[in-house]
Amino acid sequence: MILSEQHNHIDSPIDWLRLHLAFLYQPQVAEELLERLGTPRAIFSQSPPPRGSEDGIPPAVRRILEDRRFLAAAGQEAIRSRRDGLSILCRGGPGWPENLRNLPSMPLVLFSRGTILEEDCLAVGIVGSRRPTPYGLRQAERFAGRLAALGITVVSGLARGIDAAAHLSALEAGGRTLAVLGSGLGRIYPRENQDLARRITGAGAVVSEFPWDAPPRQFHFPHRNRILSGLSRAILVIEAGDKSGSLITAEWAAEQGRDVFVVPGRVDGPEALGSLRLIQEGARLVVDPEEVAGVLGVAVSGTPAPAVFNDGAGNPGAAAKSLPAHLEPLFAQEDSWHADQLIQKLGRPPGQVLAELFRLEAAGAVRRAPDGSYTKGRHCL
Repeated sequence: MILSEQHNHIDSPIDWLRLHLAFLYQPQVAEELLERLGTPRAIFSQSPPPRGSEDGIPPAVRRILEDRRFLAAAGQEAIRSRRDGLSILCRGGPGWPENLRNLPSMPLVLFSRGTILEEDCLAVGIVGSRRPTPYGLRQAERFAGRLAALGITVVSGLARGIDAAAHLSALEAGGRTLAVLGSGLGRIYPRENQDLARRITGAGAVVSEFPWDAPPRQFHFPHRNRILSGLSRAILVIEAGDKSGSLITAEWAAEQGRDVFVVPGRVDGPEALGSLRLIQEGARLVVDPEEVAGVLGVAVSGTPAPAVFNDGAGNPGAAAKSLPAHLEPLFAQEDSWHADQLIQKLGRPPGQVLAELFRLEAAGAVRRAPDGSYTKGRHCL
């Protein structure tokens, strides 16, 4: 079930935190409650039905809603977040990542240290082995560095190996990167990547759905992978073994309608068995970062662009229903434009223009053809 995001965000973060913590591992239950009742506050204000009648809320769910421990935990998380300088992002509210909108099974709350910008909607998740070969590390560094230099945000999980190499290479290229944790932000894992996490907050964000001091439990990582893939427009797998958690991320990506790319590995090595199976099952084999960028409609001549997108009048944009004023004359002049042509015409940073095009495509205001060109969406004709 995809939850409508027209919720009343006058509800306090405590209301959202309480519902989030109550159904941390069952986000679909919280979605169903919101679909039915509208807001967290409305959910918690529901009185139990009269004896012998039903309100459609299962007794087990009702007991969770009435458990005051989740209210106390929500207050504690709010205090910890304020003390630690974290942002609390609520589903569909200010600062909520654009790529997570309209996806099912997403958390109701994300804790964030750093800043998620609208341009981060143009993102590629890079995942792979925690014990990569030298070849795997080189490919992670090559792909992440080049994609970041093209203005594409690199998303990964801060784990050892491929994840850490991807984050670090994106930073060294002057780009942006987002890290999604399988622990709370007060328990950075692995500990040796704490300095890397601090660097990421200066050029992106470290995010988690888990409470501040939640440990890195094994089952947390498959759970967080749906967020990692959701934040990305595509997933790139580098050296995934036969039972790698990266395969779970690829499965989430496919369910979410994201592209799945795989860097081929050795056919006689166990470190790439999962990667090779993904290729057999239809994932796209890539050997150059430019191939990934091209599928996303990014001009390979682009350079990093940290500027925040706005609509030309200085207003950060929510999903547009029609072409903004600064694009309308161009599409009146020509029916079709490639992204690099628009970048040149508008005189704006590539990352800014590409983020805008992605947002407009998601809203249906423009359509992207197989050759990478953009035309007006049908409702704009």
